[in-house]
Amino acid sequence: YEKVWEHELLLTYTIEGKTYEICDMHQTFQTLRVINLWTKTGLKGTLDVRHLPVESNEERLFNLTLGSLMGVIWGKYGSTIKHQTDATDDEAYVTRRKLTNVRRRALRARFPSTYSMEPILDHTLLPTHVKSNIQTNNTIAVCVYGPSKSSTTVSVGVYDPPSKILLDFFESLDSTRRIAFGIPDDATANDYVLKVCGMCDYIWGPHDIMDFVYIRHCMARVILNVHDPWYFVDDSTGLTENHQQLTLVGCKKNHTEIVAFSLWDMKRKFRLKVLGIDHLTYENEIVGSPDEVYVEFSLYSGRKRLADPVRTVPVPANDDMRWYTSLEFDILLRNIPKEARLNVNIIGIFRTRSVKVKTGIKSTSSNGAQHVILRWTNMQLLNHRYILCTGRHVFKTWPMTYSEDVSVETHTGTTAPNDGVESTTSTAEIYIELDTYMHPVLPERRMGDAERPRATSGPRTRLTRMWKKLEEIMQADTLTELTLEDEALLRKYRAYCRGRANSLPKVLQAVDAASLDSVVDMHALLNKWPAISVEVALELLDSQHVDEKVRSLAVKTLKCLSNNKLLAYLLQLTQVLKFEPYHDSALARFLLTRALQSKRIGHYFFWFLRSEIENPHVSQRYSILLEAYLRGCGSNMLKEFSKQCSATNTLKNFSSMVRDISMRLTKTSSSGPKSNEIIRDQLSRISLPDQFKAPFDPRITLGRLIAEKSKIMDSKKKPLWLEFMNGDENVISESTRIVRIIFKQGDDLRQDMLTLQMLSLMGQLWNEEGLDLHLLPYGCLSTGLQVGMIQIVPHATTVAKIQKDFGGLIRGTFKDEVLKKWLERKNVANDRMESAVETFMLSCAGYCVATYVLGIGDRHNDNIMVTESGNLFHIDFGHFLGNTKRFYGIQRERVPFVLTPDFVHVMGTEESEMFQRFRETCVLAYLVIRRHAPLFINLFHMMKSTGIPELNSVRDIKYLQNVLVLDKTEEEAGSHFVSEIAGVLRKSWTVQVNWLMHRLVHSG
Repeated sequence: YEKVWEHELLLTYTIEGKTYEICDMHQTFQTLRVINLWTKTGLKGTLDVRHLPVESNEERLFNLTLGSLMGVIWGKYGSTIKHQTDATDDEAYVTRRKLTNVRRRALRARFPSTYSMEPILDHTLLPTHVKSNIQTNNTIAVCVYGPSKSSTTVSVGVYDPPSKILLDFFESLDSTRRIAFGIPDDATANDYVLKVCGMCDYIWGPHDIMDFVYIRHCMARVILNVHDPWYFVDDSTGLTENHQQLTLVGCKKNHTEIVAFSLWDMKRKFRLKVLGIDHLTYENEIVGSPDEVYVEFSLYSGRKRLADPVRTVPVPANDDMRWYTSLEFDILLRNIPKEARLNVNIIGIFRTRSVKVKTGIKSTSSNGAQHVILRWTNMQLLNHRYILCTGRHVFKTWPMTYSEDVSVETHTGTTAPNDGVESTTSTAEIYIELDTYMHPVLPERRMGDAERPRATSGPRTRLTRMWKKLEEIMQADTLTELTLEDEALLRKYRAYCRGRANSLPKVLQAVDAASLDSVVDMHALLNKWPAISVEVALELLDSQHVDEKVRSLAVKTLKCLSNNKLLAYLLQLTQVLKFEPYHDSALARFLLTRALQSKRIGHYFFWFLRSEIENPHVSQRYSILLEAYLRGCGSNMLKEFSKQCSATNTLKNFSSMVRDISMRLTKTSSSGPKSNEIIRDQLSRISLPDQFKAPFDPRITLGRLIAEKSKIMDSKKKPLWLEFMNGDENVISESTRIVRIIFKQGDDLRQDMLTLQMLSLMGQLWNEEGLDLHLLPYGCLSTGLQVGMIQIVPHATTVAKIQKDFGGLIRGTFKDEVLKKWLERKNVANDRMESAVETFMLSCAGYCVATYVLGIGDRHNDNIMVTESGNLFHIDFGHFLGNTKRFYGIQRERVPFVLTPDFVHVMGTEESEMFQRFRETCVLAYLVIRRHAPLFINLFHMMKSTGIPELNSVRDIKYLQNVLVLDKTEEEAGSHFVSEIAGVLRKSWTVQVNWLMHRLVHSG
């Protein structure tokens, strides 16, 4: 070999014709799978030294495509073959390589036909309201359209597979009908599959026809893979040695045999040396310059503090400060968990003036001085190889965010460095030194297994006095904090708690994370713990539980989820990736695998990650996962994502231009119709893909933009109302021929997404109980920072417009009969009107309960709509969890949900049989949600990291705890909601007054 550098070479070996790379150059040979294999079998093998592959033109172009799709400059984290030297880049590089194996295994397990035409299924028992619509002979009528759009109706059994429909259809064809349907003479049923008209939703496979979600809904009313340039990665990458290989206690080892030290043998306290701070500026207008500055260090495992914090002495505030001070924590190194992190806060002391902030205040001294966090950062004490960090470290710190919210926990924030991309000024850096050792220090492998047996069971005596208390602790929800007495009780009877599998989160909270023995006991207990529910698994993925074994157990539980169920929780699961200590995790691998095996999951996985790619706290982690997904999703999906990204970027740029034009026209008093004229002219000139999947629903294909029907909406941020032809040529229904969307820029749609997800979940839970309450969780997706799309429900009108058209601007708000008159005009036939009233009653009940439980505010009459078939639904969820709009500090909304006299009038009177059914339906729906309270609390808790203004503290989520009256019996809870209905009816006039004020302000 010519003279080369170490980082230009690879170590590889070959087994069964496959080349594997040893990508972790810090790993010892004795932990490699191949070394163990050669040792056990006596076979001889070789390790080959190779040059790093040269990046091909194909790979270079593909990396450019990846960067474009992900919305980042991919070179920032290195191309495929770039060597990384920085610690965080090193973790990124190794993780990218390790995920190669995950990707390839997922691709091998993927069935091309299922991936290309994934059926959307529901294998649960048929709800009662669906069963009642099936004929007594268990058959349903299916209308089949051929390529020529000719149709015929086929009767099939509810337990027949889709292939039976095709067979019956082809048996009914003669030569004349084949011509009419556009089907060749030599074609057979095996050449075709069934697809829903106007949507990319396929009805095929060995499933009962009633197992298809689309069919249930109606009854209730070759992928080319991109060449992968990387070798396989040794599956043992990242493994550390076991106890016998590492420990020096009681062993006689020659110094040449020692390659690493066991963390478990380290009986000295953890310490660090603070050198100083550079480039600390005081430009924040809210806080300003403090009098003195000091640095506080804390050790955490999840949200548990492992030892009392240590801090430097305060020094006069300056840009550059020095300490050269050693600080020692009251915890032995052996007791530090693998997932422990060092939290660093730079704190300013304000003695001469008061700082008007609600967040970031650490404390207030007796002399009135305020201690306010200025900047912060975090660092994993063990790196991604589980090697104890040593030597000098430079932290690029993050600025503190001072908002109106209650608290910000900096220790749950990112461990990524602040590269200063969000600021034009220098990033404040803090320098520290950690102890160094002759060899790497790492924890032992297989913690908690047979190598380190420990007692795991507390007393098994029959519980008497403690029984009730223990049951109360185990049944408490996520938000209930444990007292010291509670924790002691759980530790004492932890073996008994195994009989209540779902008490695991409480048992884990009682574990002393700062004790090695306690953690080992917990791991041994996990090995014997019975299966937990999905709800509990979700709770274990929150920021409180960072232990690798705990999170792996949670992921193992989630593997049983169907694609439909996984999609219901995918929004939260992509968020809690932020709580993983390292880029490579069981959760990341699970989500990547399922995304690569399902186009639907992959579609949303892509957009949920890409929409936050501009967030510097998670940009690197999300980019790594996006790259792994895009390298395996297939060329067709890549092309589709390219079209979607191109369309959203074009619309984003156009939206910015529209706002500028609108502002100029407003200044010249030429807005309104003229604005829309100009916009339509400009829209006709923009270049969009001929067809592309709607990002908010991949089953819908958007075709040609109808510029002449598009417009600017009357709203502060000037959203665009856009109309597209349905890109599916097999559209039959008039309501799906045109697809209408709202494109928004300047609004954070993540709160709307979360609310709509909760509405969808409520609808599923009610359906499982036989309650079809006609919720309409329309499509909504954030595609980037304050950019996104909203689906428009067809044939729907706002209550405000109905009131104005049928009663006038002012009188219409107070007339009880206007809504019913509008429905009667839209449903002339008696039977249609009866159906519309029934639909209105059920949907009104559903939204009364849903908006009450979710605490949705700002419910004016432009935010409530009704379809021509009587389906009431709510839109625009800018306030939730009890947060409402205020007018000069006065709360405008006096009722927890909307039930006005015109709504009641549609159902009759308050004494009518229909309204009694409405009241009973509300109570039933409320009690169903209440039984699933832990699920909703956990899902909201998992979203705390998003930065949604009205959801970033436990106080926000406690609204759910209060509104579901979890301290009452079910009977008492039912009576509670009945009293809430009565209270809303008494105060309904306040809603009408608010509606009138809203209409007067927005009447133009």
